[in-house]
Amino acid sequence: MRILVVRFSSIGDIVLTTPVFRLLKTHFPEAEIHWVTKASFTSVLEGNPYIDRTWKWDDDQDRKVLRGTSFDFVVDLQKNARSRQVKWMFFGTPHVTISKQNFKKILWVLFKQHRIRKWPWLSKTLTTRSFTDRCIDVLGVFGISNDHKGLDFSVDSTSEDEVVTKLNGLNKFACLSMGGSFFTKRLPLQKWHQLVVGLNSHVVLIGGKSDAEQATKLQNMIHSDLQGHGFQVLNLVGELNLKESAAVIQFSNAVYTGDTGMLHISAALGKEVNLFWGNTIPEFGMEPPLKLGGKLMQFEVEGLNCRPCSKLGFDACPKGHFSCMNNLQI
Repeated sequence: MRILVVRFSSIGDIVLTTPVFRLLKTHFPEAEIHWVTKASFTSVLEGNPYIDRTWKWDDDQDRKVLRGTSFDFVVDLQKNARSRQVKWMFFGTPHVTISKQNFKKILWVLFKQHRIRKWPWLSKTLTTRSFTDRCIDVLGVFGISNDHKGLDFSVDSTSEDEVVTKLNGLNKFACLSMGGSFFTKRLPLQKWHQLVVGLNSHVVLIGGKSDAEQATKLQNMIHSDLQGHGFQVLNLVGELNLKESAAVIQFSNAVYTGDTGMLHISAALGKEVNLFWGNTIPEFGMEPPLKLGGKLMQFEVEGLNCRPCSKLGFDACPKGHFSCMNNLQI
């Protein structure tokens, strides 16, 4: 038996699909489980023991070979025009498709949480079912149900060794993930500063190259605050690949992050995660399931008449005040 799972993006969403691969392989131990994604995201599930082969949809040669491969079933966890192309490629092959429930998210954006949350029955009705649960729901056709073992993520030994070298003996530290796909999902600089000063802990900063300037500013701001306290701030923003960032998270005592891919990787690694909600809200169904021993602490500003402003995010606060992050109590 050969099963093809379709999910093209993005980092966090892909990590949230990992129970599907585990459940399929557990239920069909002799089956080949394949995954098709964008070339830029293949590393996310590299090393996953439940995936037998990964295909790059935007690689011409891979796509040509994929077209000539037969599958017994297609599991579409993307549900967009591109994933429909995959199903047409294997026309006649049985398939199942995830329910997106975007209409509920649109209603939250239109009517805002300060109105909807006043009515518990309405809030419950409009709360989107967890993305991971909706992924697992499609496996009902096989009689498969949730095993409640959380998410999976593999960190290779090479990445671990590289990070150990960069940490240079630093241990018992908090990891601050400064990145985010949208500005409105990223904690402002002054809030990171407030957080670090109050932690009384060594701190390691991670994030992408686009976050490097902010990370340097933060490091300079807090240097004098921590002098004499014996705490170190190690800035690794822009220096690590995905697996190395995950290794930092794996070695940390706790993680502080916005609604980003690092949130879901942290949950998959069983960490204590402190989540800062900005323009998005828990009712969108993107809270990660936790592994045994994991912990999720959530921080949000309730009652704002502009929140949520989008189901994804913006590159600037539409209102200009960014109160959803600036007014966070952390």
